[in-house]
Amino acid sequence: MIDPELVTCIQDNLARYGYRERHEVSIPALAASGPAERDEQGYRDRQKAHPDDVVATIVSTPRRLTVRYLCALVEAPPMAPRLEDALAFHERLRTGIRRSFAKFPWWKEIGTYAIVVCDGALFEIVKAHKRGFRDRTGFHMNVMLGTCFIDRETRASTADATWGLYYSGKHFDAMRSAVAQWREVVSERAA
Repeated sequence: MIDPELVTCIQDNLARYGYRERHEVSIPALAASGPAERDEQGYRDRQKAHPDDVVATIVSTPRRLTVRYLCALVEAPPMAPRLEDALAFHERLRTGIRRSFAKFPWWKEIGTYAIVVCDGALFEIVKAHKRGFRDRTGFHMNVMLGTCFIDRETRASTADATWGLYYSGKHFDAMRSAVAQWREVVSERAA
């Protein structure tokens, strides 16, 4: 489960941009318990909870016309420190968000940021390949505008965003600032 203080820091920093709503979304973990229980994309029936699922906390703006911005906060499930597994989990996170928030037929409906807390070995791998965890352009329904990874043990972070964030770049800056504030709060508490 994601640290509630991190969620509070994110909500406080993004409130000035209208992020007032909070949701929880169940994301299937990588370890599948069997193909019969999942659909073709690896998702379980939405009504059935499973102990392997990961819960993402979503802080969002209300829908304005056809666009809404989301910040997903999630703890990566235990996995081997491999880039392929991290990319697969990130895609499941993205798909879970799309299934919960994207409503057809609006074009470019959601702009998503993600904050993923992971173990140190996985952090080192994604740090070297962070560009793979965001979209190069924003011309589709569920654009991944940027992702920030946090090392669970050291609380170090790395982030990357897509190019051309004229309007929502300030959201990404506020998110990164909130992660830094949270790191200071947790460090002071531990001292």
